[in-house]
Amino acid sequence: MEEIPVKSEDEQTPDQDFTNIHLRLLDLSDIDDYMVWVMDDKVNQFCSWDHNTSKKAAMKHIVDFIIPHPWFRAICIDDRPIGEISVTPTGGPYYRPYRNKAAIGYVLGSKYWGKGIATRAVKKVAAEIFVEWPHLVRLEGFVDVDNIASQKVLEKAGFQKEGVLREFYIQKGRVRDVVAFSVLSPVFFEFFERAGYNERMSEKNYKSVYGGYGRKSTKESGSRNKKVEGENRMRAKGLFWFVLLGSCLALGVLRSRYTLQ
Repeated sequence: MEEIPVKSEDEQTPDQDFTNIHLRLLDLSDIDDYMVWVMDDKVNQFCSWDHNTSKKAAMKHIVDFIIPHPWFRAICIDDRPIGEISVTPTGGPYYRPYRNKAAIGYVLGSKYWGKGIATRAVKKVAAEIFVEWPHLVRLEGFVDVDNIASQKVLEKAGFQKEGVLREFYIQKGRVRDVVAFSVLSPVFFEFFERAGYNERMSEKNYKSVYGGYGRKSTKESGSRNKKVEGENRMRAKGLFWFVLLGSCLALGVLRSRYTLQ
């Protein structure tokens, strides 16, 4: 029973005020509620798992996948799970080259479609995940091209539509296209804009953003950019002279060899 990035969701009806919606960890004690949406044929239309999954297999999935997952929550009403939402680091939680990106996925029981619940949950996660994971710059969502309702959820939650990825994943033996969405960390967007895209992104820079760099004045930011540009010019000059010197030495060696011959 494999989870795919983004699954089915809301019908096109106005959002309602569900003030008792909250997110929490899901565990084995929630198995009966979990089975409701796992066995829901309407939900399974855009999911990769088998709708005939047994309770035993579902419990194993909770133990092996959900509990150790880096960020997985149950969508609850009055503390009763009615769906799930997760954020998965792209490329794996320990694959450093891509730890600045993550994919959001969600499922909601069909009984609760059309009430704005998933939209509210996605907005909540998008607002909190950049604080919980300060290294995160980009939150992505990938939705089946035929899952129009789920596409609208991400759009209403503030995600930007980026385009269609052809033959992106296999669902129940079929190769499917998906629509790609994303939302960027507002802090990092301001950071890159102020830095003029000149600064290297590193752990030190991550800390400097949340340490107050994003709130510095334009004058301070401008002087910092000039300093970085000056350092880049010095590096370029050093590389030029290094290459020139290496070329001269190589020519000298070749000339001496021909002279000896």
